[in-house]
Amino acid sequence: MAATGWKLGGKTLQLTSKARTAERRLEIGERFLGAGYKEIAPGVFRSTDGLRQFRMTDSDILDKIPHFNFEVFSPNNLKTSIKNYHMPIR
Repeated sequence: MAATGWKLGGKTLQLTSKARTAERRLEIGERFLGAGYKEIAPGVFRSTDGLRQFRMTDSDILDKIPHFNFEVFSPNNLKTSIKNYHMPIR
């Protein structure tokens, strides 16, 4: 992610300048997760190593600002994300 210029000071980053169509965001989600990812809940997809998650649940899409979530987890805690990128859908 450093190659994309996404540097975070806090846990969540709103990337409003990175808004893209839903179709494009799904392509980016697949690249973010890598091969072999699994759907662990409706609209929630996790990488094979368990450290990256792409989320596009109904509540995310129907939110006041529709968005997808790209989340990063610590190997020591796979239940709570340490970074959460909110990317709006246009």
